[in-house]
Amino acid sequence: MHRLPWFQIDASSFVADTIVVKRGRKTIMNWGCFFSGDIEIGEGCLIGPMVIATSTSHAYTDTRPIKDQVVTNEKIIIGEHVFIGAGAIILGGCIIGNGAVIGAGSVLTPRSV
Repeated sequence: MHRLPWFQIDASSFVADTIVVKRGRKTIMNWGCFFSGDIEIGEGCLIGPMVIATSTSHAYTDTRPIKDQVVTNEKIIIGEHVFIGAGAIILGGCIIGNGAVIGAGSVLTPRSV
């Protein structure tokens, strides 16, 4: 378990060093999470087990194989006091407002938030 006064991360979770967590009320990240890329997390959030948030993706704009197309990066912003249920997936470009509740197993794209 990794602990800072404002951020508690279960040891089985991966959090890239590019993640920004606002100081204030403690944000808690449960086990098995994967957070990578350009992500900002507000204070006082509860993140359930096995949540994935990644700001990078592959573009697929033409007929070339996807591995030959560009990689995109769109910032994810998670507001304050957000609850994210188990197994949710948050993709690049999502902005989640303060106090939001994301149901378990949800898949969030910029067009779904």
